[in-house]
Amino acid sequence: VIHDRDGVPEELMNDGVYTAGDEALRALEILNGVEQRYLTGESNVAPNTFSYNIVLDGLHKGDSRDSVEDVEELFNKMKKWSAEGVADPYDEEEYVNSDASKWKQIRPDAITYSIVMETLGQSKDYGVMSKIENLLEEIETEYERTKDEELKPVTRVSNAAINAILKNSTGPRKS
Repeated sequence: VIHDRDGVPEELMNDGVYTAGDEALRALEILNGVEQRYLTGESNVAPNTFSYNIVLDGLHKGDSRDSVEDVEELFNKMKKWSAEGVADPYDEEEYVNSDASKWKQIRPDAITYSIVMETLGQSKDYGVMSKIENLLEEIETEYERTKDEELKPVTRVSNAAINAILKNSTGPRKS
């Protein structure tokens, strides 16, 4: 139920078509806003892995032409920022919360990896199957290294990899 019209996309207010892909992009805009306000110190509310997973899942389910690229881009951002922090693009030190320690809470988890593999399964691009296999190996290696239960490659991770590979396969192989 819409109680307030602030922030409601124009398409929704004027009987236009508003798709799941539109909603996913709106969620990404909101996440980007939360990131920027936290980076500049305007807000103490920092996004976390759960926040990113919601947006990743929306992008995946939105099934737009750019879903795969959008999901990969956000996933790579999570990995980079959680490991290295955020570089100020203008080198003006406007970012007060850019240190890697402030972004550890966005490190990808097993759910993140599952969503990314499921999304990659939608692509027919060359090399997708090796990307999926690399992600599966990456999460297994990271779990072995850290023993972090959030990274434990549970059944969902294996199923996501299997489903993605099956969706991307070309059918039975001839001997």
